[in-house]
Amino acid sequence: MCQTPAKTRSIPVTIWLPMAIFALFSLLVTSFVLTRPRVSFAASFQTFDPAPFSLTTRDLPKSKKADEKPAAASVAVPKPLIAGDRLYITRFSRYKAGDMNLTRGVEKYHQGDYPGALSMLAKSTTPQAAWWILKTHYKNKDFSAIIKLVPSLTKSLFLLREDLVFLQMKSYLEKGDKDNALILSRLLLKGPRRLEALKIQARILFEKKDTVSEEKLLKTLVGMKEIPPRDRVEAILRLLEIPRTKKERRGLLEQAWTMTLRSSIITRLNAYAKKWFKMNMLRLASCRGIVERGALLNRRNFHKKASQLLGRKIRCPRPLKCKKDFYLARSLFFLKQYKRAAPSIGRAVITCEKTPLVELRVKAKYLAGKIAFARGRYKTAIKAFGRVAREHPDHSYGDDGLYRLALTYRKMKNEKAFHRTLAAITRSHTSGDKFPDALWLPILSHLEKSRWAKASTALKKARSLITPTPPLENWGRILYWQGRVAHIMGQNTKAMTHYKECVAMAPLTYHALLSLNRLDELQKGLPQTILKAVLSKNAPGTLPWSVLTHPYFATDSFARFVELARVGDEPLALAALHTLKSPLPFKPGKISHRPFFKGVAMILHLSGFYRQSYFLMGRVLMDHAHSWPTNDTRILWQMAYPLLHTGAIKSVALKTRVEETVLMGLVREESGFSHKARSTAGALGLAQIMPKTARHIAKKFHIPYRNTGDLQRPATNLLIAGSYLKLLKKMFGGKRLLYVGAYNCGEGAMKRWRKADSKVPLDLFVEKMRVIETRNYIKKVISSMFVYHLLSGKKDFPVLSL
Repeated sequence: MCQTPAKTRSIPVTIWLPMAIFALFSLLVTSFVLTRPRVSFAASFQTFDPAPFSLTTRDLPKSKKADEKPAAASVAVPKPLIAGDRLYITRFSRYKAGDMNLTRGVEKYHQGDYPGALSMLAKSTTPQAAWWILKTHYKNKDFSAIIKLVPSLTKSLFLLREDLVFLQMKSYLEKGDKDNALILSRLLLKGPRRLEALKIQARILFEKKDTVSEEKLLKTLVGMKEIPPRDRVEAILRLLEIPRTKKERRGLLEQAWTMTLRSSIITRLNAYAKKWFKMNMLRLASCRGIVERGALLNRRNFHKKASQLLGRKIRCPRPLKCKKDFYLARSLFFLKQYKRAAPSIGRAVITCEKTPLVELRVKAKYLAGKIAFARGRYKTAIKAFGRVAREHPDHSYGDDGLYRLALTYRKMKNEKAFHRTLAAITRSHTSGDKFPDALWLPILSHLEKSRWAKASTALKKARSLITPTPPLENWGRILYWQGRVAHIMGQNTKAMTHYKECVAMAPLTYHALLSLNRLDELQKGLPQTILKAVLSKNAPGTLPWSVLTHPYFATDSFARFVELARVGDEPLALAALHTLKSPLPFKPGKISHRPFFKGVAMILHLSGFYRQSYFLMGRVLMDHAHSWPTNDTRILWQMAYPLLHTGAIKSVALKTRVEETVLMGLVREESGFSHKARSTAGALGLAQIMPKTARHIAKKFHIPYRNTGDLQRPATNLLIAGSYLKLLKKMFGGKRLLYVGAYNCGEGAMKRWRKADSKVPLDLFVEKMRVIETRNYIKKVISSMFVYHLLSGKKDFPVLSL
């Protein structure tokens, strides 16, 4: 049935016209919002795939076809510097070189003069100045400027694109734009900024109250064992604020308790434990938690706290009982409570034997021997060290066990067994770290008893067995004492030959300096002639390597490190080192990827990051050690012995009349030029001064001193150290070997030792020192003093009273 359509009524103009205008305005606004890029840098990253946004060459900012191969790393890196797997060291230059505006702008930035920095940086012609402009804007909290600038810099600073995105992400976050910050953080999840991106994501999800996503992310952070413990603990603390079962809470509380020693966090954990379980963490923790926390305290040298915690009676499964007894005994040993340590280590030896923990089985027996030796139970010590040597000959403690066994026999005055055990080390552990000492101890025994002929024979045999390896201290010792024994026996020509060999083959070592002093006794002026000949070839502008080859040079992580170094951003460049493909080595020896770390060390030095290049070259690589600082090796010596804090050191040297080179050598060996250094014993600062000593010296010499914080100020620390050295210098008649040693062991100990051996020449007196730390300390500081003496341009040698 059809219906007649209703008659339409017209709407008055006064109604529809305002509605139409409003609709048109809404349409325009919506169009603007929808067409506006979600993230302001999106236009410049249109070809990027957000998922794999990491520092890889496949992400070059240009459109590519699907079948195109990734561009080589050399496309992104300045071509003259890196080409494929080759690093052209001689072509390295900092961006600040020749650009005074950039140099002054960076200086003003570090001084906190941000308006001045922006003014100078704006005049710079290099695109790298824009990096510092961004950082200055961030310090000024001008986040809008950063958001606006970043898209235009992604090509000129392509290698730093992740760092640019990170700055933009933080800027959005500071402005309260959480959505854009979250999008940016997801672009960084596969690169070197992953951890920071995850932490910011967690913060954003918390503020947006997205508990499910936040919990998932926090669990990821807790499970990342490669990140610092403090970040994992922070994630655990946040997880504890999210509702969960009692069992989960207990597990998280214990996990955090075993990972941190910060008192503020421990207080929070105890508060949570009392709130949910009506007990503190000590009562709540399981055996595993107590053992893991005890091990942490032990490793951080909080031995008193560790012994109190591990001394509690608690039932544990066998592997945990093994760990508990071992770490308890170790803490008591360091506290010198040997009687209390003996039962614990006895239980550890028995328990660990019944577990698969091979490492602890070896260490428990070795520690049992040390405790027995300290208690004077030499027969028990012989059994323990003997077991280590017999049952674990291939372990790194195998030669240590034999060496300790030999020392125990010497203590018992069993010379035959002493020499027999040392001979066993020289036969079966030629690559062990105790091999040089096993060769040296019989020689020292002959020297102490003035058996010169036997000493000469033993030295000749040792020379044929030892291989010269940096730092050449052991090699130089053999050469010097060959000359010294010949000197004593009246064989002056032979003595001069050996002394010259020591100077030539163990350059700038402690024993090379002793040899120069002895040569001066035999023939006045001869050492100066030798030094003049050695140092005549000197071209300090040359580099030791023009090109280095290694596959890691072609990686993007290395390219980013080089770019940050060239820009001059030291904190970020050093952080980038930890993202390199191979971890940095921390001790000398057989080092994998040696050419790669040579390149890293050289880049650090040429960038002005001297403390880090010093560590790699002076403590690990040691490429400088085989030659004198001439021609292309001079820069290697400068890397290993940098001139840092020179102004403060010169000032202190003038005030105290202590040699500038002695202070430099002392600071190098004490702290490695770190003014924030803190030893396990509590010594602080550049010269590692104990607070008690600092108070005494400051009072005696009227030096302004308030608290231990002053010891971390270079000027105050060095002035107290120089004043103390001045006092020791006067006390020991200006004899460097004695007053330098007294700085380490204390004037009282040095006086006692010298009084007991007053007729022994100082070179032999140092070798006879039973305290290994002081003996090595004297040699290192005197050697460093010698190096700084020559690097400062002097052509003579420091005279030692022997």
